Amino acid sequence: NVLLFLNRLAMIQNFTLLLSWSEEEAARYLETFKAFDGKDASLIQKREQVNFIDQVSDFLCTIRSINTTDSAQLLSQFGSIKQIMSASKDELSLCPGLGEKKNS
Repeated sequence: NVLLFLNRLAMIQNFTLLLSWSEEEAARYLETFKAFDGKDASLIQKREQVNFIDQVSDFLCTIRSINTTDSAQLLSQFGSIKQIMSASKDELSLCPGLGEKKNS
């Protein structure tokens, strides 16, 4: 009930409501908010990838355990998304940076 009341009050009064787990987290949010205050939104918006490697990397990074380094390793070792998708767990585990945890 309290959060609902605060949310409603913030909307009516046109306030920004900031919730955090700790004072440090709130401070980081406020610092970031202040740093981007008055700046163009394009600074924090995701940019479209235009070349093939970046597009493949973005696609592979949607998998929670895969980062950009892993995606580069996978692409260099297997050559295409089709080959990565058809690879067995054993073949994937041979790729540097992909252990049992990331492979499952």
